[in-house]
Amino acid sequence: MIREVTQYCSQSTGSDDQRLAADAYGLLRTVARRTNHKELALLAADRGNRAAERSCDPVRLATARWNSSHALLALGEHSAAKEVALDAISQVASTTNRGAGAITGALWLTAAVAQARSGNKFTALEWINDRASPLAEKTGETNVGRTCFGPSNVALHAVSIELEDGQAASALTLADRFDTSSLASRERHTTWSLDLARGHILRFDPGAAMLYLLQAETTGAEDLRYNSDAHDTLRRVLHRARPSIRTQAVGLTRRLGIEEVILAG
Repeated sequence: MIREVTQYCSQSTGSDDQRLAADAYGLLRTVARRTNHKELALLAADRGNRAAERSCDPVRLATARWNSSHALLALGEHSAAKEVALDAISQVASTTNRGAGAITGALWLTAAVAQARSGNKFTALEWINDRASPLAEKTGETNVGRTCFGPSNVALHAVSIELEDGQAASALTLADRFDTSSLASRERHTTWSLDLARGHILRFDPGAAMLYLLQAETTGAEDLRYNSDAHDTLRRVLHRARPSIRTQAVGLTRRLGIEEVILAG
């Protein structure tokens, strides 16, 4: 379907068709990233940028930059990801509607992740608390460009950054303060469950980790199949859990078709 949409839109110069193409490439970027096709994700993001530029839509252009930043993060290009996000924030600053506020907040979250992965946790948390969080309070829960920006997603990123820094206890304490049931995306629910599973296994609690892995399976089995962090958590559960929980973990790897991958690791 994405192929047909982009082929059709490539033959048109209309702004509506270019908006549709930008949205389709954004969706392709997400799917490619989630299935661990990182180079394809970057290619899709690049083509999405071209379509967004032709659409004359500042919010879609900022969303396309958000997709590019995420594609670069997946490739480990943290500095480039941060620069793309910050540049997009400056470009959309003159647009003041709710959609622009939401994508600006999403870009601040992405820039914060890039900072955290570059070893600058304190600036990352500052950007979340001082930049993204006030925007989330203004916009409420949104899903502009499938970014799911809002208070729940801000909370998710704060927990994730604590985990990036190896602070599992702080991450889990912070997670207990938030209700993420309002997240609009199954993908984000899966990410939340995987982060909590990772936090619990770092705290040597394989039973709790297994519980959240099973929750992640219900919302995003494909993510578990391709997500290297999820694979690492599963391996740790298998090594540390008592037999009954280990049996559950083995069953999960078999349902996902990754038993050989996990055992080989």
